[in-house]
Amino acid sequence: MLSEKSWSGEGVAQFFFRLIICVAAGGVVGHLLWQWEAVHRLGSRDFFSMLIATFSLHGASLGLAHWFVRFHGVGWRQGFGIKREGIISAIAWALVLTILVIPCVRVVSDWIAHGMQSIGLEPEKQSAVRALESTVGLPQQIVFGIVAMVLAPISEELIFRGILYPAVKEAGYPRLALWSTALVFGLIHANLMTLIPLTLLGVIWAWLYERTDNLLAPILAHALFNATNFFSLLRLQG
Repeated sequence: MLSEKSWSGEGVAQFFFRLIICVAAGGVVGHLLWQWEAVHRLGSRDFFSMLIATFSLHGASLGLAHWFVRFHGVGWRQGFGIKREGIISAIAWALVLTILVIPCVRVVSDWIAHGMQSIGLEPEKQSAVRALESTVGLPQQIVFGIVAMVLAPISEELIFRGILYPAVKEAGYPRLALWSTALVFGLIHANLMTLIPLTLLGVIWAWLYERTDNLLAPILAHALFNATNFFSLLRLQG
């Protein structure tokens, strides 16, 4: 059972307002930097966009999460349940759930892809997949792997399961919290084919947070899911 969080409406609103400003500023700066030909040496436009998102979304969310817990007068341990006690159980739950979920997600994704093709829609690849496919050489792949398997799981779980989900739930809307945060999680990836699978994953990871009361559990499950996709794509490229 997830322990009670004392997130205030003001704190949550400030967190997301500041995060939106950071993401918007990152988009503007990224667009301006891309006008310089020297920046093109960093990689393709998709890879460069991924780097900008890393700083403006993932990096900003980590800094803002630290501000968020300090704003509420708590630490990471109390705020997100990140503690040593029960860590083995949290890891075990994350591993088992990931092993069970990944085949199901792939089946659902295949069904959706076939369904889209049957009505004349061509499934588009996620921007992250296009970014990985455009990587040239080991250094870029290492950077992408760190973002996909470390930074993205930590920052996205802090945002959706660590802050937004408890805030909506404790406002008196537990079901809305579960489904709305999962849906928004799916929507931000901006891909029709993965919307339903990612929404379902958002629901599962929220349940995992509830079960373990430790945000490390959904972070690890998220990281394992991303790692599986990352290495699968690398194998296909090779």
